Amino acid sequence: MNFIDRQSDLRRDLSIMLRGESFRGNRTALAIELGVVPKVLGDFLNGAKMHAEKYDELILKMLDFRLTFSRLDLASCIRVLDNISNEVNVERNWIETYEETHVERYKLFDWFLFNKKKQSFTQIKSDLKTVEFITEGERISVFAEKIKSTNHDDSFLKQLVKCSSEDPFDRHEKLASYKKYFVELEEVHNCFLYGFRIPSYLLDKDDVPKASVIYAAGDEWLSLRKDAESNDLTEKQRFFCADINYSPDKDTFTRSLAKGAISPAKMQK
Repeated sequence: MNFIDRQSDLRRDLSIMLRGESFRGNRTALAIELGVVPKVLGDFLNGAKMHAEKYDELILKMLDFRLTFSRLDLASCIRVLDNISNEVNVERNWIETYEETHVERYKLFDWFLFNKKKQSFTQIKSDLKTVEFITEGERISVFAEKIKSTNHDDSFLKQLVKCSSEDPFDRHEKLASYKKYFVELEEVHNCFLYGFRIPSYLLDKDDVPKASVIYAAGDEWLSLRKDAESNDLTEKQRFFCADINYSPDKDTFTRSLAKGAISPAKMQK
């Protein structure tokens, strides 16, 4: 547990927050929001080490801030999940619509990423009654190769862990082969992934890496994103976006972590 690195990461993120839309460079406003004296914040941002008591208070305050969940493609998903060896360290959420077609797509994405129940593709496929996988022809599904597989321990996270100690070029080549799955999940099945990697200063004393992801799926979600691009959202769509804390202009979510999910290590003994 290295508090020098943790303070460095905190300084980086506070600098980004200061330059963001909420504060627009107003250091006093940010200091008030954080509950610290402006000079203390200024000295810290300029490289000074923060005293243990102030650091611990500030970290607890950071837990109340909303976090930005960005849409993840293959590369950004790797950055969010890298060095996470167990799916229990990834908080999973989804947009609650209670539509069967959406739930099935959440199940598909969750199986692909984590396969927490250790199911083969054939087993999970029986639960996906509204998800079509083309098994022949020019538009054959990339999942077709898994239909005859009996592998119960297959997941993207598992492969990410296996590749962690390999030669960098071999690792890049193996992980690059997963791009086709991310493409099909978005373009064919309308499954979208958003995520956030928990910063070091919010981790517990064991320094176990953690992340949080959000699943969104369905034709309606695809339509919403397209309407947002053309600035043609209906009033109903705008209320829906506000209700789930989704910014259609930025294609991001802003959410707080679940209460009790994170217990940051304290610097003060």
